[in-house]
Amino acid sequence: MLVGYGIWVRFRYLILPIFIMIYNYLKIAFRNFQRQAFFSLVNVTGLAVGLAACWLIALYVLHENSFDAFLPHTDRMCRSH
Repeated sequence: MLVGYGIWVRFRYLILPIFIMIYNYLKIAFRNFQRQAFFSLVNVTGLAVGLAACWLIALYVLHENSFDAFLPHTDRMCRSH
């Protein structure tokens, strides 16, 4: 019985306020999106472009670092062009 009660207390005082806070943030964001549609679209577009650029840079870095990984002593090698 105490275990179930502890889970309820943890949910009620720790987890539930976080969901309520996130719900209020989303409600405010939706209202601001309705009031200032153009400004919101510019912000969302900028966020999407920034995230896409970060993903592309990360993929490029992973691709460049994947060469010669199968060879022994790769930490002591350097590439010359």
